[in-house]
Amino acid sequence: MKVFVTGGSGFLAQRFIELARRGGHQIICYDTSNQGRRAEMWILGDITDHEALVAAMQSHQPEIVVHLATVLSDVCENDPVVGTGVNWRRRSSRAKRAT
Repeated sequence: MKVFVTGGSGFLAQRFIELARRGGHQIICYDTSNQGRRAEMWILGDITDHEALVAAMQSHQPEIVVHLATVLSDVCENDPVVGTGVNWRRRSSRAKRAT
């Protein structure tokens, strides 16, 4: 199965990718960083850039999307608007579009 993972360089994503690859799944990561690079394909991008995210998903046609992109607590504390936008608003809007 082709799996599109947002936040692919994060702690949870790296564990998920490792397990998914063991299960034979093809992983496409979308993140602002390419640390960890355990995926077959890595797309540098920011989930707050809606057009780029949609273009990447349309280009690769994943069968499933696993949204693990977040901003860390220090960023949320320093800039609650960014933290809320990425960690909650973006996630809920992606979920609504997927249904």
